[in-house]
Amino acid sequence: MSVLPSFVHSPDEVILEFAEATHFAPQALRAELLTADQLALVTEIDGLLDTLPVDLDYPTALRQMELSPEWATLRTRARALLDSLNEELRPPDSGTVVYV
Repeated sequence: MSVLPSFVHSPDEVILEFAEATHFAPQALRAELLTADQLALVTEIDGLLDTLPVDLDYPTALRQMELSPEWATLRTRARALLDSLNEELRPPDSGTVVYV
């Protein structure tokens, strides 16, 4: 998770960032920025995020992100969402985010 500062709990940040984006997905559908199929993928991913193992011990949590089948499924579905949006897999732009 080299795109995040070293003090950020990466698993939590991934979950929180997606949850925030998910909140606006229905509006994106109404604005025709998402299709119904894409909204279904967003909803599926949001549901997967609710079931992910995230240990409080940071090194353990990072291993879970890397090795657990649940996180692997999440990555697969997230890539499917990116593909459906005609977006390539790349590091997120966190230029406007301030971590304190």
